[in-house]
Amino acid sequence: MILPEYIQWILSKLEENLYKAYVVGGAVRDFLLGLRPSDYDIATSATPDEIESVFQGERLLFVGKSFGTVILIKDEVKTEITTFRKEGKYDGRKPVEVIFSKELKDDLSRRDFTMNAIAYHPREGFIDYFGGKKDLEQRLLRMVGPAEIRLNEDFLRIIRGVRFSNRFELKLDSDFLFWANKYADLIPKLSGERIAQEMEKILLGSSPKQAILLMDELGILKYVFPSVELTKGITQEGPFHSMDVFNHTLAVLEKTPPNFVVRLSALYHDVGKVNTKFLDEHRNARFFGHELESVKCFYKDIGRWNLSAQVMKQCEFLIQRHMTCANPYTKKHVKKLLSIGGEKGVRALFALQRADMLSTNFPYLNRLKEGKLALQEIIKEKEAYSPKMMNINGNDLKTIGFVEGKTLGECLNYLYQYILDYPKENTKECLLKMAEIWRKGGA
Repeated sequence: MILPEYIQWILSKLEENLYKAYVVGGAVRDFLLGLRPSDYDIATSATPDEIESVFQGERLLFVGKSFGTVILIKDEVKTEITTFRKEGKYDGRKPVEVIFSKELKDDLSRRDFTMNAIAYHPREGFIDYFGGKKDLEQRLLRMVGPAEIRLNEDFLRIIRGVRFSNRFELKLDSDFLFWANKYADLIPKLSGERIAQEMEKILLGSSPKQAILLMDELGILKYVFPSVELTKGITQEGPFHSMDVFNHTLAVLEKTPPNFVVRLSALYHDVGKVNTKFLDEHRNARFFGHELESVKCFYKDIGRWNLSAQVMKQCEFLIQRHMTCANPYTKKHVKKLLSIGGEKGVRALFALQRADMLSTNFPYLNRLKEGKLALQEIIKEKEAYSPKMMNINGNDLKTIGFVEGKTLGECLNYLYQYILDYPKENTKECLLKMAEIWRKGGA
């Protein structure tokens, strides 16, 4: 394992001061899996104060100092240097105490999975007390010590198991599977933020569908995505669908690009069908208004994650409008979507709609093509798609006799609707003339 020069320098500096130091965690794991490590973490026998002393004069951050971590910034790269720690007490969600140690084995023994409990030193090679290398060779994800104890310490490790299993295509060992199911109902005790951090990584993985299926197998799907779990067995009688809502949702999810907002929206775009389903006179399933019901379910389930208001609104836009492609797209229609979701939002909407269409029996992609062409032309020609883009405002109308109030607002709205149909007329001169015509009742 060839280490970057700055990592070798950090190890040497600590050893020159008579401290032990090793590369640990993800970098070692990734190397053994044949992947290129993205960052490096170092574990050392030095305490945080001793680390600070060794690297005096260097750029240091102390945001995790109370937990034994000091961040060193070298050549604009951040490296976490953490003191060896012994296993302490947990409250089922996080450690409630931190105990420093002088021994590497103590530190590795407190880690979650064997593949993450391997250390490396240029002279000593790989230090593997718990069989992590062998587990990786066998494509097995196994916990350090009994799963009953390790999962009870921190329930989030169940979700982390899903993430690692899915990301590296590893099989979960039987001990993990058994106790994950036993502790599944404790997932709601985790903070929404911790769940969100893990789920973002899971949904951005190469096979989010398999991750969702694994969550279902472990019994945690109903606690992480309750409304999604309820879609199992909700049939969609009719010519357009051959799958129930749950399997259709997974098919859509698998066809989306790796975008967190799009994939989270894909999971929730049809959950409202559970409460809106009815059979028409031809015994075909109908789900009128399921988009709005889906939005409600989304906020009910995901609201506790404390995602940013921007992300929540972006998801709401996609979920609520994922059926807009049911009718042919016109430029005016696309402009109205742009006025709500912006260019980024509309492109995300098209990505979701494409995945949705491809997961039906009759994907009408021509409509989506029309929408994309309209969007391209609107952006290229810089056509106005929101009132803020009009080349006129209330003050301009006041110069020709309008006064502040309802009438002025109605005129501005008329002018906005006008330029949606006639984008080349978005000039102050033309719009002032149209305002005069509107005021005289000639509109």
